[in-house]
This record gives sequence, structure tokens and C-alpha cells, in this order.
Amino acid sequence: MSVTAKFVPEQIELLPNTPATVTLRLYNDDAETRTVTLAASGDLSDYVRLDSSTATVDTNQIVDISVSVFVPSTVVAGTYTISADVAIVQDSLDGEATDSEATDSEAAHDQPGVEAATAVAVVLAYSDYTIALQPACSHGATAGRHIVRMANTGNVVVTVELSANATDDDVTVQLGDTSMTVEPGLTGLVSLRVEPPATYWSGPAHDHHFTLDTTSVEGRSDELTGTFQQRPRLPNWVGPAAAGAGAALLLGMIAWFALLRPWVQDTADDAAADAIEQD
Repeated sequence: MSVTAKFVPEQIELLPNTPATVTLRLYNDDAETRTVTLAASGDLSDYVRLDSSTATVDTNQIVDISVSVFVPSTVVAGTYTISADVAIVQDSLDGEATDSEATDSEAAHDQPGVEAATAVAVVLAYSDYTIALQPACSHGATAGRHIVRMANTGNVVVTVELSANATDDDVTVQLGDTSMTVEPGLTGLVSLRVEPPATYWSGPAHDHHFTLDTTSVEGRSDELTGTFQQRPRLPNWVGPAAAGAGAALLLGMIAWFALLRPWVQDTADDAAADAIEQD
């Protein structure tokens, strides 16, 4: 092939969510000027952007094409390849197929007149996560229920240790598990339950505060705070509602005996007298 291609440098390290740049170097050792098309391929082709999709290279000329690489945190740490397929647009060499004659079933770098430049890309380990207590405040008469939610936003497995403690009284705080391991790009859940020492039927609500401490194997620590608002078994509106219902019933009885019952009885007596008179 008259145009050769290589990456400079041929090995790079990539930190997730951080852009990196390499150079695709083209060299024409042919006696004629060549125009080539450029296309990204390889393991990280979705994250590789070429500064140009075509290039014209004169005889004995070197042309550098800037290539940017941006890998998200969802790419697992490891070793990958970055490739660029270089195809001659017009090849006058006898017996050599042009780019347009290559079949779609062939891999780009296996087609006649196509050369693939390859570089080694090492995606570095990147550990990061978000952790939260949901809801921050729960309500109930017998127990409060929460969820510890951790989203792994890095590219390596994350493991955290969990511990919960009451801060101002003797409530019991129970975790569904004392550790959580989450794969990259996934979310883990652990249940948390807060139980008061006793329940009560009526009265004001009581707030029970607690803390959740989390520590990852990398040494990161987080402290989350939560509240369980304990409420009476009977809602506070039950008493006023019962009193209102009793008062309404009493007023109804008074109205019945004082007004409605005499009226109904008089009406019935008049109706009976009219019936007797008609008979």
C-alpha cells in the first residue's frame, strides 16, 4: 500500500470522563498523490472521533490527523484497542481493488487497499459512587422503613460497609445487610428498619434520629442522617371526629324528640281522623 498509517503514541492511558488526544500519522511513499478515507474502528470505536474523515497525502509527505478519545465511566477498566481504517479512494495500481469494490461482509482492515492503524488503550480504574438514604424521614406507628441506595458511577466494582446507630434514644436500627457490593453502572439496595421501644395510642408525634455510616474498601467514608417520626396508633383526627360525630348524634336525638317526633305523631293522628271520617 502506498499510504501507511500509525498512531503516535502507540499506547495511551485513558481516565474515564477525561478527554485524551492521539495523532494518526499518514505517510505516502508512492509517486502519486493519494486521497484516503478515515474511519474509527476497534474496541472503543464509539468513543473515538477523528478530526477529519478524509485526507490528501502528497508524495513523501506526512499528514497528521488529530484523534480525540473520550471514554465514559461505564467502560470497565482494562486494555483495549483503538483502530483507524485508512482506505485509498482512487487506486491506480493494476489488479488492486478500490475501496468501493470491497464487500460489506469483509472487515474493514481485511479489504484490499485498506490499512488499519492500531494503538493500545489502557482504561484506568476509576472508583466513584453515590449513596443516599431514602426517604430521609419516614412515618409510622410501629416502625420506620428506609432504603440505602448506592449507584456505582465508576468502572470498577465497589464494596461498602454499612453501620447504623440511634443518636438520641434507644430505638433499634436494623440493616438488611452490613455490606453492599455493586458492579459498574448498576445500583444496589439495602433495607433499613427503625423500631421504637414502645408504641402509644394517642398523643403528639415523636422524632427518632439515627445515623448511617458507610465506608468503602478504598477508604471513602460517608455519614447519612435519617429520622423516623413515630406517630400514635390512632391518628390525631380520630378524637375530634368522634366528638363531632357524638355531638351530631346528640343534636339529632334532641331534634327528633323535640320537633320531628311530635310533628310526625300529629300528622299521623290527623291522617287517621280523616280516614275515620271518610269511612
